Amino acid sequence: LEFRRVLFRSTSFQIIDKNLLYLKNNKLLRFDMKALTENEVILPAHETLLTARFEQQKLFLLTTDSLAFYSY
Repeated sequence: LEFRRVLFRSTSFQIIDKNLLYLKNNKLLRFDMKALTENEVILPAHETLLTARFEQQKLFLLTTDSLAFYSY
């Protein structure tokens, strides 16, 4: 068993499978905890992003102006 420490600054995050999803610089990033790689998650156009969540095949984007729901 190996412990890996990853540092990031975010007030909002979500773990799905072996992926850590978090906000950084108005972008949603995905960190693969197994491969130790980071990629941007492409989102629909939005204003300043406060929170992004994936729940039950829906994407929720909370911005400074609105709350948007997308099915996928």
